[in-house]
Amino acid sequence: DGEVIIKEHIWFSQKGHISILPEFLYSLLNDSGFSMKDIDLIAVSIGPGSFTGLRIGLGFAKGICFVHKKPIKGVSSLKVLAGGLYLNSRIYPVLDAKRGFVYGGCYSWKEGMLMREFEDRLFLPEEFSRIAEDGILLGDGVKRFEQVFSSNKKIAEFPFLYPLAHNLCALAIMDYEREGEDDLFSLTPCYIAPPPIPAEKISELQSVLK
Repeated sequence: DGEVIIKEHIWFSQKGHISILPEFLYSLLNDSGFSMKDIDLIAVSIGPGSFTGLRIGLGFAKGICFVHKKPIKGVSSLKVLAGGLYLNSRIYPVLDAKRGFVYGGCYSWKEGMLMREFEDRLFLPEEFSRIAEDGILLGDGVKRFEQVFSSNKKIAEFPFLYPLAHNLCALAIMDYEREGEDDLFSLTPCYIAPPPIPAEKISELQSVLK
């Protein structure tokens, strides 16, 4: 009914996503006493994040939807992270993008809906710290660049480090009810930045972003 969390499984893995996902999905269903026929909507985080993880996760979700004829709704990983807080202020989710950068966004709650203030994008930590001075920060990017963000007055700490499934589902239901399902074949990951670049190119990219 979109109101109760039946079961949530959280794990951290650097590899093996494609072999783990089917096992976890059917384990969750079996443990909860449900099957795929009981599922009304597939929610999937579309990034930004790990290029390989996003591709595998979205591909798996699409496969489930295609086989079982289920609607799909993609939600920004940063929006999912921001959805963990329900506050009357700007919320700045920030995720570690590796190689000295962060993925950052800005969201706020308006009439029960979590709205995006500006497009998710790639930032230097110092740049995003200045932008986020008027709101609350959360995410593993804050922990990764703790010294940079230490001057920010409002920081939500654990468990607000990572996008969580129950927030993803809640936001996907809201967006689905307002916008309808996403097109199964045109839904793509939100990479924001190109794949990892050589270290010698970092300084060049940093000069462009300043």
